Amino acid sequence: MAQPPFGGPGGAGGAGGDPMAFLQGLLGGDNGAGSLWSHPLIAQFAFNARSAPKQYGENEGRVRDGTIDVGAEGDKAKVGYRLYLPETTDGEKTGVVLYFHGNAEVCTDLGTFVDMFHKINYAVLSVDYRGYGWSTGSPSLTKLCPDAADIARAAPAILATAGVRGPIVTIGRSIGAASAVHVAANSAKDGLPAVAGLVVDSGLMSITELPMVSSIVMMLGPAGAQLLQNSPDPMNTLSKCKLANIPALVLHGERDEIVPVKQAHDCANALPHPRKRKLIFPTASHNDVLIVAGREWSDAVSQLLRGCLGEDVGAAPPPASAPAPSEDDLRAMSIKELKALCASRGVSTAGCSEKIDLVNALLGKK
Repeated sequence: MAQPPFGGPGGAGGAGGDPMAFLQGLLGGDNGAGSLWSHPLIAQFAFNARSAPKQYGENEGRVRDGTIDVGAEGDKAKVGYRLYLPETTDGEKTGVVLYFHGNAEVCTDLGTFVDMFHKINYAVLSVDYRGYGWSTGSPSLTKLCPDAADIARAAPAILATAGVRGPIVTIGRSIGAASAVHVAANSAKDGLPAVAGLVVDSGLMSITELPMVSSIVMMLGPAGAQLLQNSPDPMNTLSKCKLANIPALVLHGERDEIVPVKQAHDCANALPHPRKRKLIFPTASHNDVLIVAGREWSDAVSQLLRGCLGEDVGAAPPPASAPAPSEDDLRAMSIKELKALCASRGVSTAGCSEKIDLVNALLGKK
C-alpha cells in the first residue's frame, strides 16, 4: 500500500492527525486559504526565474535599462525593465507596448523581435517580475498584480523622458496575461494610465484550472482538493477581463499543454468590447505559437496596435479560429488532444471508442 503523501502510516500529520490541519500548518496559515499561493513550493512551479545583467543606461540611447519601485512598506522591491525605442519617436504618435513576459523569460529576451513593433512606430517597455533579471525580491503570485499596477503608474514618467507619450497597449504572455489584464481592467483608475488596447497571448486565466495544479492536488489527496477549494485564485484574471472594455486580441494554440485552450475561449467571451478578436492556431502548443504561426500572430497584433494609434484598419475581423486542422494534423494528435479539441469545438464524442472515431468526428465523417 502506498504511504500517504505526508505523515506516517496513521495518515497525514501522524497517527490520528487531521490532513487538512497538517497542510494548513505546512503552508504557514491559520486556515490555509491565501497561504497556498504565497508558499515557496507553489512559486517553484509557477515561476522559473533567472538573472540577466543590466547592460544599458537608464536615460540615453534607443535601448534603456532601469528599475521600478514596487510594493508596500515592509515589502518593497525593485523590478527591472528594458525600454526599446524605435529609430525616431514623435510624442503622441509613438505608441507603447507594455509587455509582461512568460514565467521562463526575462525582459531582455525580446531582442530583434521588437523590430515588428518599431516598424509600426511603437516603443516596447518590457518589464520583469520580482527575482527576474536584475530585479530584487522573490517572485510571488499574490504580488504579481499589485506590482503590475505600480509598474503602470511609473511607466508614463519613464516614457516621457524618452519623448514617448502615445497610447499604451498591454501585452501579456502566459502568466504575464494576469498583469496585462489587471492593468487594462484598471485603465485610468487609481493613478494608472489609460490603456488603449489589450493582447492576451497564450494567457493564463485561472491557475486553479491548470493541469499541473490538478496533478499537485491529486498528490495531496482529499485534503489538497479541499485546500484548493478554500483558496481563491490569487489573480482573478478571468473576472477582470469583464472590466477591460477596450479593443482586445486573444491568441492561443489549440494544442496548448500548459494553459488549456478553453481558457482562451473563456477570456474572449468575458471581454466586453465589440472590437475583440480571438485567433486559435490549430497545431500550436504553449511555447511554439510564433514558430508555427508567426506571420498570422504578427499580422493580428499589428492590426490592433495600428488601430490604437488611430489608423483606419477596417472593421475588426469576426471572432474566429484559424483554419481547421487537416486530417494529417488530426491523426498526429494524441487521443487526449483529440478529445480536448472536440470539447473546444463542441463536437460530440458519443460512440467514439477508437482514435480514428475522434478524427472522423472532427472531420464531420461520423
